[in-house]
Amino acid sequence: MDNQQSPCINICRYNSTNFENVEVIYCVGCYRLYDEISNWTSYSDSEKQLIKTNLEIRKVKFNL
Repeated sequence: MDNQQSPCINICRYNSTNFENVEVIYCVGCYRLYDEISNWTSYSDSEKQLIKTNLEIRKVKFNL
């Protein structure tokens, strides 16, 4: 059962940043990583919740 809705806010533009010495590509609207967006439908509810929990932290770190 899929109880976790996508955090997409329909501002789908990608940016890249160097985060902890690794270049990451993320959406500037929802802050999910490219792979997280691509694989969203295959994640379990608990995996989706973990990603959503990390989005606010990521938003702050990526916008420094």
